[in-house]
Amino acid sequence: MIYRFSFISTTKDLLDAYEASSTLRRSVQPFFRFLLLLLGLLWAVGPVIAVFVGVPLRFDFPGVLTDVLVWLGGCAIVWYYMIQPMRKRRQVRRKSPPEQDVVVEFSEDTLTIQALGAPNFHRSWEEVAAAVPCKKGMLFSFTDGRVNWLPKRVFSNDEELKSFQHFVDTKIKGQKA
Repeated sequence: MIYRFSFISTTKDLLDAYEASSTLRRSVQPFFRFLLLLLGLLWAVGPVIAVFVGVPLRFDFPGVLTDVLVWLGGCAIVWYYMIQPMRKRRQVRRKSPPEQDVVVEFSEDTLTIQALGAPNFHRSWEEVAAAVPCKKGMLFSFTDGRVNWLPKRVFSNDEELKSFQHFVDTKIKGQKA
């Protein structure tokens, strides 16, 4: 069986793929990521606000060390959950074309991705580490760390999507057996 999808990939598709891979990689759903970010902001900004409000600084060794560690922990959380993803999204918007014609073909032996203006991408099923269905599409991760995205809108209906997911699952399980 061969599945062939021809569509126009947009910057939004790439941002959806980044969001899906980020959620899978960090194993934290967006709502909890938001709560962690708020906690990190409190930790990072709290000591600075305390100084401006007039809370006296502690100059004894354990107190200063604790304050610095709390502040650094807050800064690390803010960096990891807010600043780094914002920079990555900005990089995706800046470096990727707004629209690109893409043809993706899944055969019994290989996956082929042809994007206008880019070299063809051929992979065997043995190189597919995982195919994860997400809310807005399907994420393919490969053994070398690359990731590819197939937006949900390329499927004509839910039956085609389910059939495709079954096909992909059988190919991946067959290669690992």
